[in-house]
Amino acid sequence: RHVKTHGKIGFQDLAKKIGAKWRALPLDELAEYKRLAEIDAQRYKKDIEKFEKEQEEVAAAETLKDMVRGSIMDPPTLV
Repeated sequence: RHVKTHGKIGFQDLAKKIGAKWRALPLDELAEYKRLAEIDAQRYKKDIEKFEKEQEEVAAAETLKDMVRGSIMDPPTLV
């Protein structure tokens, strides 16, 4: 258990205060935060999809480079 503190407020007390304020929000404010969270979740999903596509393209390019290097570096074999 972490006992060292900076003298202001502990994490547990801070979490309780934040939770109490969140529960006390009027419904219209809560709806606005949920709307913003949905927008951000959609942005995040698009960003992740873009990142994953870019990573696939990088991997494909590296594979192609390795294949080209292999065909250039390996001398033809004589039978």
